[in-house]
Amino acid sequence: MRRLSFAFILTLVAGLSSAIGPANPANAQVESDFQTYLQQVGERALQQGVSRSTIDNVLPGLAFNPRVVSLDQSQPGGSTNSPIPPFAPYKARHVDAARINGGQANPLLHSTATTVSYPPT
Repeated sequence: MRRLSFAFILTLVAGLSSAIGPANPANAQVESDFQTYLQQVGERALQQGVSRSTIDNVLPGLAFNPRVVSLDQSQPGGSTNSPIPPFAPYKARHVDAARINGGQANPLLHSTATTVSYPPT
């Protein structure tokens, strides 16, 4: 379970990151904050039993990507400060049989679900 929770954190960090070029000087404070965040992720990973070599191999390749943050903040469902909206209306509008069948047929999603012990639905 410890590795799974760190895998989730690492996936989140990777989603908020990109290894595309150097940081823009105008974003120096944001880059500094991101590097501090990565240090905190590394410390948490160590506490959860992830090896130092894994952390040292993964985290240095990550860089802040403002486009990812912008896309994340424009997700449906309101702002990050708003209460979590009910899932049922979203599911009714956006999740249909074709989408579920497409996900189940995707070998990458199936292998990922099997690897992390989440059965495909």
